[in-house]
Amino acid sequence: MSFDLFDGEGVEFEHLQRLQAAGQRQEMQEQLSSIEKELAEQQQEARRRKRLPKCPACGVRLEGQYRKCHNCKADLVWISGLPCEPADVPRVKKQLAERHKKAELRRSHENARETMRQWFREGKRSARTMAAVLKSQGFVRVSGQTWTEVEVEEELEDYLLETREKKLGRLHDFGLWAAGLCCAGCFLFLLAGPMTETVPIAIGGLGAGCLLFLILPALVTAAVGDWLRRRCSRERARKRSSRQHRTPRT
Repeated sequence: MSFDLFDGEGVEFEHLQRLQAAGQRQEMQEQLSSIEKELAEQQQEARRRKRLPKCPACGVRLEGQYRKCHNCKADLVWISGLPCEPADVPRVKKQLAERHKKAELRRSHENARETMRQWFREGKRSARTMAAVLKSQGFVRVSGQTWTEVEVEEELEDYLLETREKKLGRLHDFGLWAAGLCCAGCFLFLLAGPMTETVPIAIGGLGAGCLLFLILPALVTAAVGDWLRRRCSRERARKRSSRQHRTPRT
């Protein structure tokens, strides 16, 4: 009795099962993709609604710049994209003016910092000259006051500490990278020695030993760099704290 017919039917049945399983997997992937797309759209819509301004009377999100709230029917006045009640127009205008002034002061402060750092890198001016030039060019601090020689020196000292901290961070990263490279080299030497005939086991062991000998200096370099970086960061934080608690000049 021949079983060729049954064997052929079994193979065909297994093929149909595989096709059915592949179709089910594809359908599940399409469903998951559809669900992820819907979730992404819902999150995007939630973020959009969260950015919408609120009615000052009832707190409902406003879709457009309407003159009346669709929820509480309160009268609205729009100033620079912000809704307010007619009685609060002077207060809102004053707040917007103060916010704009603070933004200008922060921008002037940051521009002065970048200008001082550029001058310091070029080595062309002293702290006293920098303070005079900043005053003549209209640069002011966040407080609205002009830069003094002491404040310029403190800013340059903070820049030096920040530069040193970045260099020590790169030293720490280099030590970790070198240690990882040595570990990978040791593994390759130990693996290549027994598996190949061209590299004797003795040479592989010697190479691995040399790389292991280099791992310790790399780890020490990383540890020292991290310790110095943390110390520099603490010094920067201490100096900034002392400047913030210093009595402001009048």
